[in-house]
Amino acid sequence: MLPRPLLLLLVALPACSPGEPPADRPPSGPPPSHAVDVASASALPLLLPLPVEGPPRTTFQAAWGDLDGVAPQEVALANTLLPVEVLRWTGASLQTIWRAPTADSSQGVAWADVDGDGDQDLAVANCPGPDRLYRNDGGALTLQWSSPDDDCSKDLLWLDAEGDGDPDLVTGGTGPVRIWINEGGALQAGASIDHPAEVDALAGGDTDGDGDDDLLLALSGVPAAGDRLYRNDGGVFTLAWTSPDPGASASIALADSDGDGHLDLAVARPNDGDQLWRGDGRGFALAWTDPEPTHCREVAWADVDGDGDPDLAQAREGAVRILRNEGGRLLAAWQGPDEDFSEAVAFGDVDGDGRPELLVGNRHGDIDPTPQRLSGGALRLYRLPPGK
Repeated sequence: MLPRPLLLLLVALPACSPGEPPADRPPSGPPPSHAVDVASASALPLLLPLPVEGPPRTTFQAAWGDLDGVAPQEVALANTLLPVEVLRWTGASLQTIWRAPTADSSQGVAWADVDGDGDQDLAVANCPGPDRLYRNDGGALTLQWSSPDDDCSKDLLWLDAEGDGDPDLVTGGTGPVRIWINEGGALQAGASIDHPAEVDALAGGDTDGDGDDDLLLALSGVPAAGDRLYRNDGGVFTLAWTSPDPGASASIALADSDGDGHLDLAVARPNDGDQLWRGDGRGFALAWTDPEPTHCREVAWADVDGDGDPDLAQAREGAVRILRNEGGRLLAAWQGPDEDFSEAVAFGDVDGDGRPELLVGNRHGDIDPTPQRLSGGALRLYRLPPGK
């Protein structure tokens, strides 16, 4: 794909925790009927706000990466009405160190070493406009490639589609999902995947344990259609699972939340409660639905409390929230102090101490001027205090 001088107060959160997973059943069956077990986790330690410099901006996605090969990490921002930016922690604040030469309407960003030179290169999804790849040469980003199509991409990711060890680029949005094959550092058109609704987000990972990266699509619900899993068998992607819930999904994120060796799926549902689906190597079974719809736009996993299992952050209308993972159950643990309209959450190690910080991207009034969604476009950064 995560500052100010006041300490944040931990907030007692409303019910937002999953019950125990349902009994085993085929993952393709209907969603279970279950009551949510209301529980509260032990609170996270105080999260400290860190200063961020720069103008107000609408950030739809953020991704942490390594621009110069030296810790700590940098973060790329997909902004609308402003150029894509890369920011670095200076020891006192998070500051912009690079801006793209053009102000595209950017929706997604992703890092990968495309040309095998040891530097991470930056891909950008635009809607409208062509997607772009900026090549990194010793910390300097220059435009290398623009997609020949104008599909209006909502998201993109890198995965090894062919199993040859090179990262390939996948883009998705209003048109077909497109796979751009990496041939010696140059992107060539590969296969495309048709789908029944607009793609709002992509995720990749080995869901069946065969060593190949599989592909998940979060569909917008226009028209109504469930999220989809495409299994990768030797570079051929085949539909393997469709969510039985056709509501709108804005974001999806994979992690092994219960430690069973299978990737599980968190889904941001802006019009409904967010969801957690348990993976079993064949598909996913619904384990939890958030009883409190919060217009969540993005979800992200990271081990915030250092107990070895991934916790979940939610970018939502209102304060950003972290759900703590205790034995595979997501329990309300922390809520930010600001009433924002958040679009992006991304975890990264901003200061090189080995612990994740949380960056939060918000909407600006130039994009959505309605009062209930006006957060001023502040970019926020939070971290655990030293020693926690």
